[in-house]
Amino acid sequence: MPCSLCGRQHNLRTCKLPGAAKHRELLANFRHVAGKVKNPQEGRKPPRLGPVTWGKKKRKATEEYSGSAKRKRDLKADQLRRRKGEPPETEEGQLKAVEMLQKAGYIPRAHRCSHCKWSLGKLYVHNDKHVYRRCCNEDCRRRTNVLTQAKWLQNLCRFSLSPMQLHSLLLQYTGTHVGATASPYVLARSVGTTYKPVAELIQRLRAVESQAGQKMNNRSRMSGAVELDATSLRKIRIGKDTQKYKHLVEQWEKSHRSRLGPVFVVKP
Repeated sequence: MPCSLCGRQHNLRTCKLPGAAKHRELLANFRHVAGKVKNPQEGRKPPRLGPVTWGKKKRKATEEYSGSAKRKRDLKADQLRRRKGEPPETEEGQLKAVEMLQKAGYIPRAHRCSHCKWSLGKLYVHNDKHVYRRCCNEDCRRRTNVLTQAKWLQNLCRFSLSPMQLHSLLLQYTGTHVGATASPYVLARSVGTTYKPVAELIQRLRAVESQAGQKMNNRSRMSGAVELDATSLRKIRIGKDTQKYKHLVEQWEKSHRSRLGPVFVVKP
């Protein structure tokens, strides 16, 4: 390869032309300048035709990687996704939430220990999340979560919900009125918890609503002229040996003790 300085059959490093040493020094300094390419062949390579795919291949390889580091990143991303929208919880907020829940009637105002029946002490917050009351009896000293005093909330996934989370979920559940409420997954993300306790809470709320509706229907009785518009009534025949409607047969027999039971009863 000829010398780039004099053109003879040697390289630039061994060139003895006057000024060659100064040329090599200037060239070395020029290559150390920031932003300059060290490779002298730079600029001779033809441009790449078509779209650049090297970045896409690297991203695809990163997405398809399933090693330990990838699993850690996915776990952290999932935790951040589930905790999205978590409201800040404070001691004052928890006590205020308990007060509002008691005022609304969701949890009772218990003043006696469930174990020894002694009086309970003041409310206190543990780890800025759960609210407890401790028994004043020195031989007992059992602490009780104020939310577990409500019968419809007992054994709710070991009660991972705080009073503030419970109050927020109840507001979102009752705020839709007669409309459909949001899914448990969406509600769980809004309060910063997991799917399971929220789904179980909604199931218990619906059970309480169904029991209240059944009691109201049992107390309601139609009287007078009743107008039925575009409504069809289906009648069934209930025999005395039926098992499905046995409770209806027993109810009829209790209310008609002096009468002989019919072969069947027609119920609307």
